[in-house]
Amino acid sequence: MERNEDITTKWLATTGNHFINVTVWNETIKEINESNNSFVLHLNVNASRDPTIENITFNPLHPKDGDDVTITAIVRNNGTKTATFMVDLWLNLTRNSSIAPVPDADWAIYHKKENRTSYIIHLKRENVTLGPGKNGSVSAVWHNISIEGDP
Repeated sequence: MERNEDITTKWLATTGNHFINVTVWNETIKEINESNNSFVLHLNVNASRDPTIENITFNPLHPKDGDDVTITAIVRNNGTKTATFMVDLWLNLTRNSSIAPVPDADWAIYHKKENRTSYIIHLKRENVTLGPGKNGSVSAVWHNISIEGDP
């Protein structure tokens, strides 16, 4: 007598590669072929929320010494569900260590071998919510840009 039975379980899918393994087993039954008692299914779960950076722009494109420069990041949700995420805009400025330090830098890293210092400045943090396939932008202004070359 052949009998089929559907067995259902709930599983909270998470992004990534998964393997679903189903095994039938009973020690009291002597089988002709026990190699057909397992089935493995590979399941790839795509990200339902997938924020990406599409582009970064500067305005003006060719700033002069003392200009304010607006930096804009275009972000997109490539996922299939609404996503809420943080966007941080950072500035990394490296210059000769003999030039006056950047006073509003969050971090300064001295490169002794090259006599240069990198200044890292947090310009902005913004919480963004985007629907599936939607774009948004986050902008910050770098005030009074200083353009100095190495001697």
